[in-house]
Amino acid sequence: MWAIGGSVGGGQDDEKDQQAFSSLWRSISKVKFPEGGLTFDYMYDVSKNSWVNWNTLIPEYNPVSLEETTFSSIYVSTLHTTRLNYLLDLHVSRFKPVMFIGSAGTGKTAVTKNYLNNCSTEKVEYRIMNFNSFTDSQSLQASIESMVVKKSGKVFGSASNKTLIYYIDDMNMPSVDKYGTQSPIALLQYINDYASVFNRELLEERKFLQDILFLGSLNPKSGSFTIDSRLQRHFSVFTMFTPGQDTIKSIYGNILRGHVKDWGDDAVNKLIEPIINGTIHIFNKILKDTRYSPSAKKFHYQFNLRDLSKCIEGVMLSQPEKYKGKSD
Repeated sequence: MWAIGGSVGGGQDDEKDQQAFSSLWRSISKVKFPEGGLTFDYMYDVSKNSWVNWNTLIPEYNPVSLEETTFSSIYVSTLHTTRLNYLLDLHVSRFKPVMFIGSAGTGKTAVTKNYLNNCSTEKVEYRIMNFNSFTDSQSLQASIESMVVKKSGKVFGSASNKTLIYYIDDMNMPSVDKYGTQSPIALLQYINDYASVFNRELLEERKFLQDILFLGSLNPKSGSFTIDSRLQRHFSVFTMFTPGQDTIKSIYGNILRGHVKDWGDDAVNKLIEPIINGTIHIFNKILKDTRYSPSAKKFHYQFNLRDLSKCIEGVMLSQPEKYKGKSD
């Protein structure tokens, strides 16, 4: 279901794509799924020997203030992110690379960073690398080698036998050379194929790498749009969707309700839902208005959930001593 269906979607109508695959899977699978919803809505709990709805497993949001953290660090779990977090854990424990694919603002980086931040520091060490059009294979190799130490002979890896995770964001961004290749992608492919690199100063010297695992994400609407399939074949691929209206309302509603919960003003608390609904309404009007569509002259008109987040972040700057009531 996840090996094949996890990469379904990413088009004009993600929900219909998932529904179509779910119906197909129910019809051909010998497994009996619970009635209602999609097959993706359930996980099999081995300890209970039964199906469990993912909705019952979503962690509760713990409110934070912008004095404690940055807005971009606030993480609200949803049905989809809870599932992906579980799948990430399954893959990391089995040393299997994972790649998230989705447009900007779908939460690829947020899900991966949240997972890595919650990994045991005794078992995992990680580094986050952002690819751009100037990234080359030499800088990538230097970054990878900076985390490994010599273990024996030509073998390099973790000094404390930890899993060394490299999360590569925007993996498809490096510029394409005249031969149609991207040198960092070619190097990643070589490392995944042969678990080794060559000494740049002394080319006959080969370094064998251990304990290394790659996680990645890419936006199919930017950079080279895709990466070499000889590299992608190593990864389990999961599509990241733009959250639905209900999910968006739930995310930002939780954040703002947590922000005003100690204000002691019920009238202010009742404003949260209208503020969220109004913001989403305007955001959707902008997306549908052709005047705000990207063009050659207005290529920067790329509106996504990050723009919506900026509005909510602005509201979170409000302080109870300056806003005495509903009208303020």
